[in-house]
Amino acid sequence: MENMIGSKLSFREKCCLYFFQGCEYIGNATIKRLFNHFGSFEEAYSAGENELRSVLNQNTLEKMLAERSKKDIVLEYDKVRQKNIRHIYIEDDDYPEKLRGIPDAPIALLVAGSLPNPLVPSVAIIGARSCSEYGNYMAREYASALSGAGIQIISGMAAGIDGIAQTSALSAGGRSFAVLGNGPDVCYPRSNESLYRRLLLNGGIISEYCLGSSGLPWHFPVRNRIISGLSDALLVMEAKEKSGTLITVDSALEQGRDIYALPGRTCDKLSSGCNNLIRQGAGILIDPEEFLGEFLHTLSSVGAYSGFLKAKSSLVRTPLTEHKNGSELRISFSSPEEKCVYDILDFNPKSMDQIVSAVNSSIPMPLPIVLQRLTGLCMKGLVENISGTNYRRKV
Repeated sequence: MENMIGSKLSFREKCCLYFFQGCEYIGNATIKRLFNHFGSFEEAYSAGENELRSVLNQNTLEKMLAERSKKDIVLEYDKVRQKNIRHIYIEDDDYPEKLRGIPDAPIALLVAGSLPNPLVPSVAIIGARSCSEYGNYMAREYASALSGAGIQIISGMAAGIDGIAQTSALSAGGRSFAVLGNGPDVCYPRSNESLYRRLLLNGGIISEYCLGSSGLPWHFPVRNRIISGLSDALLVMEAKEKSGTLITVDSALEQGRDIYALPGRTCDKLSSGCNNLIRQGAGILIDPEEFLGEFLHTLSSVGAYSGFLKAKSSLVRTPLTEHKNGSELRISFSSPEEKCVYDILDFNPKSMDQIVSAVNSSIPMPLPIVLQRLTGLCMKGLVENISGTNYRRKV
């Protein structure tokens, strides 16, 4: 018999709830309506055709009755237990508190491995599946820096930015959690099978879809609300102007989460979504260490995660600001690399090749980092871009 410690439902109730979750034509909201109408999942499952018609339309009703007649709900639920997957109802003690308050909170979760530790901050890192080398590099940089500081990384284990960030988080010794648009026992894409297995050991796999469920197209936009819901902040590495990534941003905004975006060149389609987010008020990702300090400062200012922050007090700092003292301009640089890039510039425009060559004579720096530092300096108003690929000082 299943260990029901901390559960608000009986074994039979969980079997019936799992049956409804497995009906692809019955969504999360409809399952909640069934429960509210009948008072229990077992009553809803056992109800007659006329009673069910008050909640379900005719097409859904016919499908549900046909499925009910051919399924053994206890046998189906046994498969979940045999795979050591937890089925967590929204009222259960171990259901994530962050998710309870979001719009259309999942009625139940299927979890392989662990859930995020509620006493530790979590950050979602998401972005394009077909990412650029720039996006790849920055996803790894941010995931590694945040994981190294003990922050949990949430994403969707998709190809591209998601998988890159989660792999980097684990490689940095951190913990990461994937929210899937398919069953928790299904690894999609197959290319992330190694990551899937690593997540089971040092994090977890989370889904609201039953065992064996395929990743149907409409599953992924729906699961995105869970990615943002489990997170304290959402980092967008790369996104086209119209992309699935921005659906997660919409969910995060609805949930009151902080949004940050990685700036990029205005001519890059993969950066258009991020640049538009910044124009609309999203935070700007300039440097991983700078973001980390400001993120922890924000948590501290609202009194969140006091135990975690006490242990990380050396990392919490007030965001850097620029200010004038009389006629003297005092500039705060976010990193030695940023200062190096600024120092080699003057008021005459330099090409990207000239900048990269000059920078690397002082500090070895890959092109993506040079570009990121230039973008940061432009955002601070210290440098300006001339004719697309030329830069010069403004201050």
